[in-house]
Amino acid sequence: MKFKSILKKLILENSRFKVLDDNLVVPSEEALKKNPNAKGKLAGTTATKLNDQTNDLEQVELTPFQVLKTIIFADPTTLPCVVGPCVGNVEPTNFDIDGASLVDMEKVKIGEYTNWMLSYYAAKLPSNIKELDPKSPEYKKAVTEYRRLFIEDLPSITTDLVKFHQLKKFKDLLPLDKKDINKLTPKDLTDVCMNYQIPEKNINKQARKEAEKTQGDNPYSKFDCPIVYHGKDWVVVEINPSNPLARHAAVFYGGSQLKHEGESNWCTSAPGNALLKGEKGYVSNFDYYTTPYSDDINTKCMIDSPLYVILPTNDGGKISPRSGLPKDRYQFNFYKRQFMDLLDHQINLGEYFGPGGKMREIFDNYPKFQEEFARLYKREISSGNEVTISYPSREGLFEMFGIDSLFEKFSPNISTLNLINTSKDPRRAFDIPESIGRFKNLQAVVFDGSAKSIPNAITELTNLQFLSVINCPAVKTVPEGMADMDEFQFLSVVGSPNLKIPPRLMETLKEQRPGLYFKFF
Repeated sequence: MKFKSILKKLILENSRFKVLDDNLVVPSEEALKKNPNAKGKLAGTTATKLNDQTNDLEQVELTPFQVLKTIIFADPTTLPCVVGPCVGNVEPTNFDIDGASLVDMEKVKIGEYTNWMLSYYAAKLPSNIKELDPKSPEYKKAVTEYRRLFIEDLPSITTDLVKFHQLKKFKDLLPLDKKDINKLTPKDLTDVCMNYQIPEKNINKQARKEAEKTQGDNPYSKFDCPIVYHGKDWVVVEINPSNPLARHAAVFYGGSQLKHEGESNWCTSAPGNALLKGEKGYVSNFDYYTTPYSDDINTKCMIDSPLYVILPTNDGGKISPRSGLPKDRYQFNFYKRQFMDLLDHQINLGEYFGPGGKMREIFDNYPKFQEEFARLYKREISSGNEVTISYPSREGLFEMFGIDSLFEKFSPNISTLNLINTSKDPRRAFDIPESIGRFKNLQAVVFDGSAKSIPNAITELTNLQFLSVINCPAVKTVPEGMADMDEFQFLSVVGSPNLKIPPRLMETLKEQRPGLYFKFF
């Protein structure tokens, strides 16, 4: 039965759970015996769970029945009983969601948004996934990660749906095409909730009182979380998982994920993340992102993976009314490479921490961040003794450090260096620094569109055998002293029309083909 037909049947049968279970959940062995062609729409779903024996996090396959319940109760209009409105109160104390059986779920009235959520979880995959071969391992991996992230983001979707349900009640507040959830994608839903506000007179009075009370407090240090950096313009707060109050701190600093009230959209800030490890049988997003890890697969030394919250010292009065924290707020987790703004969008690190960036102050004055960024970048560009730098870099890490700083941080033992300007813009080339002379073991160097000039220090590389200066129109020459380098054998200047080889070096070279020379002895 096609998914749309299932949803139609679901509505006609009074949103009974059994319809969903029969059609969307992986069939039991007994069901497969009766119908070998039975297929499960939610098969292969994985999540991160706590191993009770090793106390480690691991990827495991979720029980599809549990997945289905998770999605159903993420719908704020789902009711554990058949009658009565219950928006925003979907977990009464007398109904055990995690332990509910199929019989228990038959008492549940499925909410009006469940079908929409299920369609995006199970059927409406992103275009980049649809373009893959459904039979390929890449497709399966992409679908698994998409669905894992969907489950991770459910608290945020729930927050959107609560506000959307409220917005629909106000006549003429939403355009007609934005009132139908089935015409919206999850991103569209977020945009609607961010762009349309509930009239001020209808905002809960108690919420306003709580906001007024909170705003009077110092927002920087809460729940025993230390301020690890306090500069002129920025404050960095560390939420270390070893802190017994860390989970509550994550909820506080993110504002309980109440993004429509000016708080964050961080998944670690959903109120459920304040639960202890293993409580309710799952590991929260906070635990997923802060689990200690090993930076070296050959060592058992575990490294903490804290969250860092970055706040401005002067927010210009832009305060989130619920928490009293500045709206211009960021959360970093280096282990998972998460560098998020308030709406949980990944920032470009080069734009923020590079020269002239708004957070450059932190980069220059807080060594811990510089060390963490350098570690990430080294792992990205290094493979043993070979270093390949392609820029502009995806996260802006190259722009953050610059070529001089990077040359100082590399191991002096590297044997190969590739510096590639993928933009093809000659204005993004560099004067190669004299510090290249410290890499005495270099055997091959490639400058592809990246050099404006080659320093004399290149002649100090006594083991250099190959130099490629290609697509570098600004380079005028290479050092004449290269003629005296005993190990040097090949020179490539293809695509560098203004480069003139010095006469004494030219006397030692033979042109193999245009722009490519080898040294004869």
